Formats: sequence, structure tokens, C-alpha cells
Amino acid sequence: MTIWLVISMVILTGSSMELKSYTACYGNFELKNFLQPSCPDGQKIAVMAVYTLAKYKLTGCPQEQTEPIDPSCCQYDANDCSGLYKSGSYRNYYQTCTGHSSCVIRVSRNNLPSHCNSDVYIERTHYMKMDYYCISDQAVDPCTDLTTSNSPAFIWNTGYPAEITTTSTLCTCSIEMPCDTTVELTAIDLQLKDAKNCKQSVTVVDGSSISTFDCSYNNEFLPKEIYTSSGHFMKIFIENNLGTTGGKFLFLVQGSDPKRKVTISCGESALTIPSQNLVSLPQCPVERDITTNQPTTGPNTHPEDSTSTTSPNVKTGDSTTYAALSTDSTPLSLSTQEISSSNSDSVGIIDIEFYGRVHLIKTTFSANL
Repeated sequence: MTIWLVISMVILTGSSMELKSYTACYGNFELKNFLQPSCPDGQKIAVMAVYTLAKYKLTGCPQEQTEPIDPSCCQYDANDCSGLYKSGSYRNYYQTCTGHSSCVIRVSRNNLPSHCNSDVYIERTHYMKMDYYCISDQAVDPCTDLTTSNSPAFIWNTGYPAEITTTSTLCTCSIEMPCDTTVELTAIDLQLKDAKNCKQSVTVVDGSSISTFDCSYNNEFLPKEIYTSSGHFMKIFIENNLGTTGGKFLFLVQGSDPKRKVTISCGESALTIPSQNLVSLPQCPVERDITTNQPTTGPNTHPEDSTSTTSPNVKTGDSTTYAALSTDSTPLSLSTQEISSSNSDSVGIIDIEFYGRVHLIKTTFSANL
């Protein structure tokens, strides 16, 4: 007998969600040197990326925070040298914060990333930045009659961050965009079990293509875009034959045009074919916007917007985002079974900025709803 996972859809209302950021410096001033992201009541953190950063030497910022404290040394700037934090303790930042309403974790430092010029940047990173979403804490069973539209949307197992409980329910969700753009599926936290004898999987049905992701795709807490659809519609199935409690997952779902709301229908409401065919599907209108926002620094404020993402594959609701790339944070496309079509280009304007070496990409996205 095949056992299927009961999954829950995060219900979001209102305008598009904003990617938030929290920054703090390395040092020994207790909470001043801790990352302290938090979300409003009824919401949970979904960590998208953690970076270690260093400023130019000419700023005079110390490698270790000292008195008197200069707040600007702990604030994000697009000119800073940035690298995705992947050292031995990186999992702690994702595991401590994702799925919780708030967290407190000490800032770590690292050697200067190899893509940054040590002649102009401080020799070691001296502050960190965490990018995260605040997602609704309310979860419902998608096997019921459910349709919701949000940008972005999230899918997680019931009770996340708790593990999946055994169930014999078959759950199906359809995902559809309102205009001519593709669907992106990003694994924020994928811990399927068991690695030696995998009994859990996620299957994407995209037209005639069927792509299955099993335990070998577990992401070790580093968010990865695992699938981009060939068109504006796809379906997902999540299968569990584990026979006991175990495994968990949290997915981000959004359009390649991140301004567009994604409609997810589950249970009795799940569609077998898209509600709009390609002939009647409208184009996604786009306009340029140059608004830029800054991340949060310090324990008592929270930004409405953010300027950074994990990689150019993860997009914010802002019209301008900065993606700080290191040599090990290049967007990763995982191989899947029977993928028959290539990814569509995102709608937007991309400018490469040079700071000694190329390490920043500025991507401008905007659209009228």
C-alpha cells in the first residue's frame, strides 16, 4: 500500500511578501553581535541565505567590533565583499531560525572570499547578513477544497518544523501563473528519509514531463531552486512510504516573474489542466523601477524590504535587488528525470556592476498587477 504525505499550504493574504534582512557585526558585545531576526505574531521565519561580509579597508571598520561602535560597519552596502556562508557551522543558522518566530545566534567570521581583492577589503569578514521571509503560521490540509493566490507562496508539511506524521492520504496540488511566465520551485528545507533506503519523494508533473526528487536531493539547509516549469502550469505530488514519523519539507513557489501571484489549488480544487490555455494567456506587463531598500541592523527594528537574495534565482518583491555572489553560490540547477523543456528567461533588466572584480549583479524587476 502506498502512503502519501499530508501537506499544508501557508495561507497568505494581501500584497506580495517582502524579503527581509538582518545584519550584525562580529565581536564580544553580547546581543549586539548576534543575528536576531524575528517575525510578527502568527508568522515563522524562512531563511533564504546567510552571508559573511567585509567592507573596504578605507572605511576603518575593525575585524572585531570595538568601542566606540560605528553602526555603519554593520550595515549592508552593495560594495561590500560578500560570500554565502557555508563553513562547518552554517547549518546552525538555518536550523535555529527556519520555522520559528524569532531566533538569536552569534555572528561568525570567515576568511575573505577568494573572489574579493584582499588589498582593498578587510582581511577577514567582520559582519553577517541573514535574508529571510516571514510566512504565515496558519497551515491547512491541502487535501481539502483549497485555492489560494500569493506571491510568493509556501508549501510545508503539517506541523513544520516538526517532522511528518504517517498518513494514508493522497494529496495533489496544481500551481498556475496568471500570465505568460514559468513557475519556480525552491527547496528551502528538504529532509526526506531515509538516505540509505529512501521512502519519500516529491514528483512534479509538467505537461508530458515527470520529474521526481528523492532523498538524494536533500539540500542540507541551503535553499536551492530544484525545478522551473516549461510553462505557466504544473502539478506536484508528495509521496511517503516511510511507515513512521520522519522527514520534513518547506518549499517556496513563485513565478519567474516574481511580481505575479501564484495560484495553488489542492485537494478537490486541484486542476488537471490549466484554467487558461496558451492562446488566451496574457503577457506579463513589465515596467522599470529603481527603488532600493536597506536591511535591518540591530535588535529592535525590522525592514519592510530587503536588497539581497540567495542568488539571482531567488527574487524579492522589491523592484531592485542585489545578489552578492561568491564562487560557491552560483545558482544550481539539479538534474531531474525526463525534463523535456528548458527554463524560460525571467522578465527583467540585469546590470553587472564591477567593484575590483565582478561580484555583484543588480537585477531590476517591476510589473503592474
